[in-house]
Amino acid sequence: MLLVIIAAALIIGITVCYLRSITIALMIVIGAALSIGVSYFVYRAIYRIPIFPFMNLMSAFILIGIGCDDIFVFFDTWDQEKLEWLRKYQDKLLAENTNILLNSTNTHDDVLLNQKVKPSKLKRPSNAVQSRHRLCLFEHSQEIRKLFLLEEALIEIMSNTLKHAGSSMFVTSFTTAAAFFTNMLTSIAQNSTFAS
Repeated sequence: MLLVIIAAALIIGITVCYLRSITIALMIVIGAALSIGVSYFVYRAIYRIPIFPFMNLMSAFILIGIGCDDIFVFFDTWDQEKLEWLRKYQDKLLAENTNILLNSTNTHDDVLLNQKVKPSKLKRPSNAVQSRHRLCLFEHSQEIRKLFLLEEALIEIMSNTLKHAGSSMFVTSFTTAAAFFTNMLTSIAQNSTFAS
């Protein structure tokens, strides 16, 4: 029993360190516990099998491992998609700021042509001002993250994450399930029972 507690603590600890979220780590464990409860109900109530071998309890660790693997893939893809969205948004803001600066420069030239004012009397925006406009986007990236992760952005990020991570999560879960389903073909009773 001590080894079970140590293993669960290690799984939760590593997941918390990697994801930086206690809530998600606990949800993985709770999800595995609930699935074990449902499988026990199906085993006893529907299949009416009176014996529940101890080896079947080991499936909790397998479920937690599969859950952690899928969550790690999902969160890595989520972070990549979020950074990609923020990069696109910052590029869009940079393009808008460049257009504003170009329009103000064009207005400056129009004033010169219409009023025939000597160019020495009007000042153009300096390169320092233009570079400050560009740099302010990157200096305030935290504010951009807080302000601009709108509902539309979250929907776009989530849909892209599911597109990219869904297939990887399916393949990893399917190969693990296929490996355990092959145990049903064995003549060893414990392995066959564990697989079913």
